[in-house]
Amino acid sequence: MGPLDPQIAEPSALAERQHGVVERSQLRALGVSDTRIRGLIRARTLLRLHRGVYAVGHRSLRLEGRMLAAVLACGPGAVLSHRSAAALWELRATERDRIDVSAASRRGGADAAIDLHRTGGFDAVDVAVHRGVPVTSVARTFVDLAGVVAAPALERALAQAEVAGIYDRAALLEVLGRSNGRRGAGALRAALDEPFALTRSKLERRMLSLCRRHRLPEPSVNSLIEDPAGVAATVRTLLAS
Repeated sequence: MGPLDPQIAEPSALAERQHGVVERSQLRALGVSDTRIRGLIRARTLLRLHRGVYAVGHRSLRLEGRMLAAVLACGPGAVLSHRSAAALWELRATERDRIDVSAASRRGGADAAIDLHRTGGFDAVDVAVHRGVPVTSVARTFVDLAGVVAAPALERALAQAEVAGIYDRAALLEVLGRSNGRRGAGALRAALDEPFALTRSKLERRMLSLCRRHRLPEPSVNSLIEDPAGVAATVRTLLAS
């Protein structure tokens, strides 16, 4: 991405650090006047994404840029949350066009591209910055996610967290201890009480559900086989007998 303007290199550097997006108050803090901002908008150097939030030079943003733009549009203290936070942490993919943001302020509520969730605020341990985007912590993300997805999806996300090395049961229980009455808290507690596995198909998930419902021993799912050739030979022998 080229410089924002030869005379305002600092905002250009800011945009580079922020996945190609800037917010009006950030530009003002760097000494860019409202008159200058309007001129950059007319010149299509600044391209409006949300009220007061702009892409610099083009709208071909990566996912992180679109997520950060939505967070900036919702004011100070806003963070990515729910399904969008799970996608940023790579716990669960989402195909939704709307981006989930949690904030205490009312700013950004009328934006059709943003799903704004009102909150009374966050404890410090409930927020983080991941890939340059303010976002709910992994543990808080799971509490929010539990309120908007079905139990099987929540279990798969927990399994993915374990595979990725970011599953922290103690942190989850600590957040749950502060989440009585929150939508999804009960569902998350129930999911933590069940063994969860990373499944790759509906058939695998149905099989696990069947085993649990009838209290049958659960098979290993997507486990590493040390000697696949030997296992294949054993299967062929059993099928031939």
